[in-house]
Amino acid sequence: MSDCFHCRLPVPPRSDFTLSIDGQAQQFCCPGCQAVASAIDAGGLGRYYQFRTESNERPNLESQAYLAFDDASVQSEFVAEISRSEKQVSLLLEGITCAACVWLIEQYMGTLGGILSVRVNASTHRCLINWNPDTVSLSEIMTRMHGIGYKPIPATADRQLELHQRESRQILMRLGVAGFGMMQITMVAVVLYTGADESWTRFFRWLSLIMATPVVLYSARPFFRAAISALKTRHLIMDVPVSLAIGGAYLASVWATLTGSGEVYFESVSMFTFFLLLGRYLEMRARHRNGIDSSRMTQLLPITAQVFDEAAQQWKSVSRKLIQAGDQLLVAAGDTFPCDGLILDGCSGVSEALLTGETNDVDKQPGDFVIAGSINGSNPITVRATAVGQKTRLSAIETLVEKAQQEKPQQVATADRLSGYFVLTVLMVSIVVAVVWWQIDSAKAFWVTLSVLVVTCPCALSLAMPTALTTSIGWLRSHGLLVTKSHVLEVLPKITRVMFDKTGALTKGKPEIEKVLG
Repeated sequence: MSDCFHCRLPVPPRSDFTLSIDGQAQQFCCPGCQAVASAIDAGGLGRYYQFRTESNERPNLESQAYLAFDDASVQSEFVAEISRSEKQVSLLLEGITCAACVWLIEQYMGTLGGILSVRVNASTHRCLINWNPDTVSLSEIMTRMHGIGYKPIPATADRQLELHQRESRQILMRLGVAGFGMMQITMVAVVLYTGADESWTRFFRWLSLIMATPVVLYSARPFFRAAISALKTRHLIMDVPVSLAIGGAYLASVWATLTGSGEVYFESVSMFTFFLLLGRYLEMRARHRNGIDSSRMTQLLPITAQVFDEAAQQWKSVSRKLIQAGDQLLVAAGDTFPCDGLILDGCSGVSEALLTGETNDVDKQPGDFVIAGSINGSNPITVRATAVGQKTRLSAIETLVEKAQQEKPQQVATADRLSGYFVLTVLMVSIVVAVVWWQIDSAKAFWVTLSVLVVTCPCALSLAMPTALTTSIGWLRSHGLLVTKSHVLEVLPKITRVMFDKTGALTKGKPEIEKVLG
């Protein structure tokens, strides 16, 4: 029984779904996989099957599955209207496993008429698509995305939180296995280094091998997977020397254990894996925390609102997501405005500190405009909604911040390029070191070469730069500064003068007690 060329599941008996790809007849388990492979090959993207490191999911090609997303009320939560002829949708994609997936999605989706741009973030699985709604519908875009094996989900706060939790759970499990293995193997290594006799040495070496194997095969798996993907696409990343060091030290130690000669370094392999995973976990926490901070403005909006029911001629409490433009809302004193709107009745002071930083309330009367997220100060106000969901000014700011997060600053792009050259230099230096030490002392050549690979790992370029950038943007946001362009941190050191187009005093947006008299 053969496996499906697309999803690699067994092909059922007496099924006949075949397709010629690159001149070779390939078998498929169902017409869905056959159709997906045909679409990929017809688009000139057949190289995807050479680059992928994981099997694809069996697709579900039900064309009716995404029709509901064409409704404007449904789109209001995750679609932004850029202009009359351009909209932007934010999606979370299930099924992304490697860099080849990102390449496939961007290339394949770009061939659909009406698609203006496609940007996929491999780390967050978030995809931003700009399209012309007059040419192609959102349901067609999502159906086409699902058709090549990637399930699109609206990028709401709940979905993003679910993805973060799953990612955190996976890396914590790998970190736990590596940490447990490191501690146990280190205790065993103490016995080996303090001079155990031959019989006990053989026993403890085998014990170390048993405990180190899960660390290498499970905890270090992301390093090997990323390195293989990078090499297939002819790129050099930090995981290449890391994988060589971990894999080389492990295999050499296994050989030493089997033959009873040489030294074993199972504790070094486990320790190296643990601290690398710890660094990536801290980087991931900073990235997740930044994502949570960026959505806090939207979270300040009320969950429900008082909307006037024309049929019943009374006020009714409804979910904020059900508010539509034109609805009449009653906002009590102290409540937050759930949408942009015009005041119909009532006068009150409104705090717009969230958006303007102005401490004092702004007097509002019938005919004045109010912004979602501002707070009604003293009296009840009746408001007619003019913009809801993604069309509010608050959401527009959030969209700018999200767009900035998708962009790659020049410093990070430069660091990425330098890390590639640095990795190449490390590999060349390692080869030279191996040749030289082979002439000096062949018994030490292998271990000295591994040491070079470990100590020259460009962690600072690959991890420290994104972490510092994410933390800096998060710090600025916590102090009321929203970063809407990715290059802002690069130009800050060059600023000598700052001009503010503000008539009043610059404030924190919240009064504080400085001194109590008497």
